[in-house]
Formats: sequence, structure tokens, C-alpha cells
Amino acid sequence: MNTRLIAFGAIIGAFVLGILAYSVYNKGYDNGVAYVSAINERERAEWVKKVEDAQTNFNKAQTQLTKDYTEKVRKLEDQVETLKKNPKIITKYITKEQNLSLPYGFVLYHNRLVRNESVALMIPTETDEAQSCDFTLYDLSDTIATNYVRCNECMTKLKILQDTVKNYIANQESIVDKGE
Repeated sequence: MNTRLIAFGAIIGAFVLGILAYSVYNKGYDNGVAYVSAINERERAEWVKKVEDAQTNFNKAQTQLTKDYTEKVRKLEDQVETLKKNPKIITKYITKEQNLSLPYGFVLYHNRLVRNESVALMIPTETDEAQSCDFTLYDLSDTIATNYVRCNECMTKLKILQDTVKNYIANQESIVDKGE
């Protein structure tokens, strides 16, 4: 009977040790999963924060660019409207004898347009008109050609910038779409 009791005790002991080992194994496994999950959540939160910060900075820059662009367009539209309401009518015609020199008022008007000064300052005064000028029609044609070249360069740069921004936005949207 002692042998049976010892065998029965050994079976019960092995069973208890098996249950104990199984629970220790599961607890360790669960703790490891929880640890890795916590690390993943922390890293995910950090990346989400970085993406949100980058998006916020991009939105601020985009808002500022839109604001600057809108303000510039508004100023130009105001200038055009003012010039439409108060056109300067040319009453003098250039003859062959006069075609070598330009009136100073024209030069002043051109320079003020180039500097993007207020519309109120664009119409030359009588004093401005009375001043002499050493500029000729050749100077005018050279200046106009230079201005068109610069204008085309600026338009090209603006187009490239707009394309770059569009590509950046599309790239960001594709990254965000892949992340979800």
C-alpha cells in the first residue's frame, strides 16, 4: 500500500508541478507580449506625434503662402481697378524729332511700378513731368526686354515651386494612406 501511496503522491506531485510550470510559462509569455506591445504603442505614439507636427508645420507654411499670394493678388487687383477708374490719357504724340528722349514722368511711373509702390504714388505730378530725362526709346526697349526676361524667369520659378508643393502634398498623402 505504501508503494501505491507513493506512486499516487508522485502522480499528484507531477500534475501540480506541471500546472505550476504551465502557469509560470504563460505568465512569462503574457508579460513578454505586454512588454513588446507597450514598446510598440510608445513608438507608434512618437511617430504619430512626429507626423502630426510635420503636418501642422506644413499647414502653417501653406496657410502663410496662401495668405501672401492672396494679399499680392488683392494689391494687384486694386492697382488695376485704380488705373481703370483714373486712366492717364496720353495727349502728346511722339514725332520723329522727339523720339529720342522720354518724359521723366514715364520713367518715374515705370520705376514705381517695378518697386510695387502704392497706386496713389504712380501718377506723376507736374513737377515730375517737368524734369528732364536722359533716357531714350532705345533705353526703354532694352528695359522692357529685360523686364520680360525677368518676368518669365519668375514665372518659371513659381511654376516649379507650385509643382514641388503639389508633389510634396501627393507624397505626404500617399504616405498617410499607406500608414493607415
